[in-house]
Amino acid sequence: MKKQKEKQKNKKSVCGAIFCKENLVRDIVITAMSIGLMALLITNHKKLSYKLIQPEAGKITEQAVMEENEAENPTIDTTDWKTYQTQWYGFELKYPDNWKKPVLKSATKGAKWEYRYEFRKSEINDANHYIGFDVVVYNVNKIKELSGTDEFPTVKNEELKEQGACQTIEGHLAENEDYPAEQIYIPSDDDCYNPAYFYTLTSDDYMYNIVPILSGEEEKTIQSEKEIIQNIPEFISAASTFNLIDIKRPKASIEPVVRAPMPYVYDVDSLGRKVCNHKHDHPHKSDKKDHKKGHMDMECCLDPDEVPNPNCYYDPDVYGKYL
Repeated sequence: MKKQKEKQKNKKSVCGAIFCKENLVRDIVITAMSIGLMALLITNHKKLSYKLIQPEAGKITEQAVMEENEAENPTIDTTDWKTYQTQWYGFELKYPDNWKKPVLKSATKGAKWEYRYEFRKSEINDANHYIGFDVVVYNVNKIKELSGTDEFPTVKNEELKEQGACQTIEGHLAENEDYPAEQIYIPSDDDCYNPAYFYTLTSDDYMYNIVPILSGEEEKTIQSEKEIIQNIPEFISAASTFNLIDIKRPKASIEPVVRAPMPYVYDVDSLGRKVCNHKHDHPHKSDKKDHKKGHMDMECCLDPDEVPNPNCYYDPDVYGKYL
């Protein structure tokens, strides 16, 4: 009996140090099941993550745009830049002080836009085909939405469009906390649209598109934001300063219409004014019986009982007390 108790005691001590045979099988099964469960969870997580980050046909995520650009916004000091402001269309922005004075163009017949402001470099480098940027103003009531502007990207894949995958440019709009305007960027490998790059901002009445401009000899196709930053960083810095201001327009002045009859006797002075043809005229009441009091002067020689003719000029030194 004593030996049997010692044997059981020794067995318990050994089992405390290593796996007992009975426990070993159980632990192996539990470990295998745990490993299998973890593997299953990892696999499902990868599949779920893949589905979440994959954009639909014709769309691209903001993260994908950032990865393709591989460029940071330029840091240009705009303190000494000139400020252009128009109260007629209600916006202001800064542009380099060594650039040309902006050129203003009104729309031609049939154009979608209403007004265009052209900002151009003073010197053009043959190796750099970007010559400046435009601010294109559209009337919201006319175009309704961004897709009605000339800068809106054209469709590349008509088949995808027919399938309904290219109805919007969702995923191509990027907001920057430091910029009032939104960035519109269509990369070159987009499924639906041709490349495009510009900024846009909308007020109650107008939509403003700020777009980089290539030289006239070049095909006007923007390839990437990286290209813009390398060739015309001033464009992005100018877009960052774009702000809306209150629209103030002067009231139209209406000049009075002169309906009085022209005098039939008068002289013309050196300034082209119609004056009395008597150098030493002495105003006096008319002695003509057919002249009623208050009749209009027809000779630019005003008498006390006549009404001044607005087509005549009366010398204040002579006619002042009758005017």
